[in-house]
Amino acid sequence: MVPQNFGKYQIREVLGQGAMGAVYKAWDTTLNRLVALKMMAPSLSADRELKIRFYREAQATAQLQHPNITTVYDFGEVEGKLFIAMELVNGGSLKELMAQEISFDRKVDWMIQVCRALAFAHRSGIVHRDVKPGNILVNADGAVKILDFGIAHLDSSDLTQTGTCLGTPEYMSPEIVRGQKVDATSDVFSTGIVFYELITGRKPFHDQSLTDLMHKIQKLDPPPVSTIAPSTPAAIDRIVAHMLQKDPARRYQDLDQAADDLKELQTDMILERAER
Repeated sequence: MVPQNFGKYQIREVLGQGAMGAVYKAWDTTLNRLVALKMMAPSLSADRELKIRFYREAQATAQLQHPNITTVYDFGEVEGKLFIAMELVNGGSLKELMAQEISFDRKVDWMIQVCRALAFAHRSGIVHRDVKPGNILVNADGAVKILDFGIAHLDSSDLTQTGTCLGTPEYMSPEIVRGQKVDATSDVFSTGIVFYELITGRKPFHDQSLTDLMHKIQKLDPPPVSTIAPSTPAAIDRIVAHMLQKDPARRYQDLDQAADDLKELQTDMILERAER
């Protein structure tokens, strides 16, 4: 059942539901604007440690002011339920858009925007930890908006109790699979997985068995992008392979570097067309 009112928010419709909670389209009656209102699952709201972490992460995330990161407007607790109110993006997720015919130029443009946003967050000391197509929105103007910075991993205290890994398995980095401490280079690996899928239409690591999937992520290198999408420039092969290095020290250490490489490719493609 969809709640009609939640504090100062009037609920309009359900936008999505998942393990972390539900997201609603809501009207802020104080500021008179539409927002995306995420209500955290009761299991999170009831856990004192997670509640403290939620507030800490939400405060940090609210400081991220970047054109490619969804803006956090408000957060707190109403009737025992934790919530976060964010910018409402009118558009689709990369997960949805991947099912459509998309030009290579547009894909490269989205990749550059994703890299710039994540690089900005990393400079601010925030690691996303759950980069995946469903957390990347594209609005009607073609602008990328990344969701769930900081709060994507709040259920990590469940790790020792359930023995399960945090995040979406097919987009995990090797260090997350191994339960090691992660930094910005973990996001670099996950971003490489997203880009691989965006270009080829296939996930680089896939298996029905979770155990076999974890093995592939840690040990196997996927086929080069160009072997699946033959028209792909060699530069994309190099950039994605650099992101997907098993050793974090061998990946891009700064996603602005990846964005610069993609921008150079973009410029080369424009010049090549002009010379035809």
